[in-house]
Amino acid sequence: MKIISWNVNGIRAAARKGLADFIKAEKADIYCFQEARANLEQLPEELKNPKGYRLFLNPAQRPGWSGVAVYSRIKPKKVFDKIGDAKIDKEGRVVTLEFGKFYLICVYFVQAGRELLKLDDKLEFNKKFEKYCLKLSRQGQGKPIIIAGDFNVAYKEIDLANPKENKGNAMFTAQ
Repeated sequence: MKIISWNVNGIRAAARKGLADFIKAEKADIYCFQEARANLEQLPEELKNPKGYRLFLNPAQRPGWSGVAVYSRIKPKKVFDKIGDAKIDKEGRVVTLEFGKFYLICVYFVQAGRELLKLDDKLEFNKKFEKYCLKLSRQGQGKPIIIAGDFNVAYKEIDLANPKENKGNAMFTAQ
C-alpha cells in the first residue's frame, strides 16, 4: 500500500502548480494533505472528484485556515472528522478513516508560532490528540493506527538544516 502525506500549504495553490498531475503520476492508494485551506466549493474540478479516488475533506470553519483532505482509492468503513473537542473540531485539523485492518488519521497539528505565543495551545492539542488516539485504539481493540500529517515539530537536530540557530524557536523547543 502506498500512502503519501504532504503539507500543501493551500490546496488551490498546489492545484495551480500541478497537484492533480502529481496524484495521477504517483498512483498512491491514499493521499493525505494538510493545510488545505479550502472548502469543497473552492476546490478546482479536477480535485473534487479525481478518477478512482474518494475525497474526504475537513475544512476549518474560518476561511483560508488549516483544513485536511484525504483522497483514497479504498473505500473506508467509517469516516470521522471530529475528535470530540469543539475548539479543535472547528479548525478542521483531523480526519480519520477506518479501514478493515487499520485506522488512518490525517492531521495538521497546531503551530506554536514564532515567539511561541501559542505554545500552550499546541501542547493542549497534543494532549487531546493523544487522548483521541488512545480512545480510537481501545474502540478498535488494538487495530493499528497510521498517523500521517504535519506535526509542526522537529524532533532531533538532524531534522533541521540549522539546528543550533533554531534551538528554542517555534517547532524546535524542549517542550
